[in-house]
Amino acid sequence: MNKPFDERRAAADSRLRLRCLGRFQLDDSGGAEITPRTRKARALLAFLALSRRPASRDQLADLLWSGRGAEQAKSSLRQAIFELRHLGDEQASLISLGRDEV
Repeated sequence: MNKPFDERRAAADSRLRLRCLGRFQLDDSGGAEITPRTRKARALLAFLALSRRPASRDQLADLLWSGRGAEQAKSSLRQAIFELRHLGDEQASLISLGRDEV
């Protein structure tokens, strides 16, 4: 078999599939739906996937919870991040976290 082809297929098989237009849906590599339960977690995932770069926690809290106080917005962001981190396979993290960025 052609080794580069096998590596590409393995990489493709480990990818998630995210649909943002129409009905929001996230599928794991096996095709099982693992869509986040809450609207804000979905919005956070869509924003991060479409921006393709890290965003500061302050920016995300302000973007998604601008009607709340700063501490309540940060707490809500932590809850949405918790939800995203616990979707699907425990071995593959859906998002990457830093101290100040997601």
